[in-house]
Amino acid sequence: MANIESLSSLSDLEVIQHALGLSVSNVNVPSTPLDCVIVVADVESNERNHEQLLEWGQFVIDSSNIDDVHLDQADAELLRCGEARHYRIKENAHITNRRYVQGCPEKYLFGKTEWVSNEELAVMLQELLGQKDSKGNPRLVLFVAHDTNHEVRMLKQVLGDKFAQYQENMRILDTQKMASSLGYGHQVGLQNLLGYLDIPFSNLHNGGNDAFYEAVAAITMAVFSSQLDCRSPTDSASEHTTGNTNSSSEENTSSSSSDDSPGGVSVTTLTTSVSAITTGSMTLTITIDEAIKMKIANAAASPLPATHGSFVYCSRCASAEHSAGECPCKSHQCSNCYSKGHTAKVCGIPEAVVGKVRATNIEKFGAPRKCNGCGELGHAARNCIDSEYILKEPFRRGTYGGAPKPTSHRPRYNGGAAQQQPQGHPTGIVGRGGRVYDTNRVFNVGKTL
Repeated sequence: MANIESLSSLSDLEVIQHALGLSVSNVNVPSTPLDCVIVVADVESNERNHEQLLEWGQFVIDSSNIDDVHLDQADAELLRCGEARHYRIKENAHITNRRYVQGCPEKYLFGKTEWVSNEELAVMLQELLGQKDSKGNPRLVLFVAHDTNHEVRMLKQVLGDKFAQYQENMRILDTQKMASSLGYGHQVGLQNLLGYLDIPFSNLHNGGNDAFYEAVAAITMAVFSSQLDCRSPTDSASEHTTGNTNSSSEENTSSSSSDDSPGGVSVTTLTTSVSAITTGSMTLTITIDEAIKMKIANAAASPLPATHGSFVYCSRCASAEHSAGECPCKSHQCSNCYSKGHTAKVCGIPEAVVGKVRATNIEKFGAPRKCNGCGELGHAARNCIDSEYILKEPFRRGTYGGAPKPTSHRPRYNGGAAQQQPQGHPTGIVGRGGRVYDTNRVFNVGKTL
């Protein structure tokens, strides 16, 4: 609680600077370093129903893992010590935003996507926000997001009444406010902010990717602001003296380097300058672009283990044995909403609107057919995946899961002894009365010798 009160006079940008061990110009900054957990989060919800959570992304930095950071290496060093994760919600796995934003939940860049249920996500957040120090006291949590309203609303929805308990030791920071304090506009979007800061990005509107890029933007703004604070008074005075004479050249440089930044401070000098990471006795000099590429490569080579869910989950049939691309239900029609590509187990269409959705899908795909094997709607018997039906009728179904169709039936017996295969009919089975059954046909049409 003392830490929260001591930060009340600091802005969002100054709080993140102090938490990262950077210099702060405010005289009210506490003299002791913060023992805190920095959680940069981003959520993706259903664009048609914002109460349905689709993805949760986070980038976590523990202050205990931050060593003495120098300004010329702060951005790359802080990215190295952070932990990036991406969670997708099983209950809403089949929903992907396509209308207002182009969602890409399957294109996470910084590791493997972990599938969790709503209950498992709540347990993960409770463990993350409820960490305690060596004395058993709750640790300070700095919760960072870009336009925090959506993320905070989702926290309240997932945690319920327990959110008030964690909020007592939480300071909420907004990267939009940080950008506004540097002159990048009042409500600048994440994509525009990354462009102004010259931070390369790809596959936005993925919860895990957005959280990582928000962390990069927050670190970049904090480091650059600290660089400004560390300038000598002589440098500041010289800038004010020559500001009028060089105003036109400065405007041209700012506009070209920050992609038409709306009057904001150019950070090209930060992002294009090299940053250093010390590894043993070797020092590597890299740019912020190379630091991001190194993070992607390290995540692909040694991904973090799953903690609360699993890496394999099918969004079409809710199976934990294969992914959606390997699912045998790709052509199945949902018996609830009549849409193609998933089963009723994962369908989240509520009963209040399912009638309207069914009418629309009938026009697109037609009415679902009934399986003669398991009796369910949405697929034919040859595509049935019911295990009891597969064992009971192995030859009527044809193929299953890419397996070849059987080439012969079980031999039939005449008088207790099997008949020999006649010449000229290598695939035929001799039945009663000397009739030969051709097993290459779906229906066993008899032929007389």
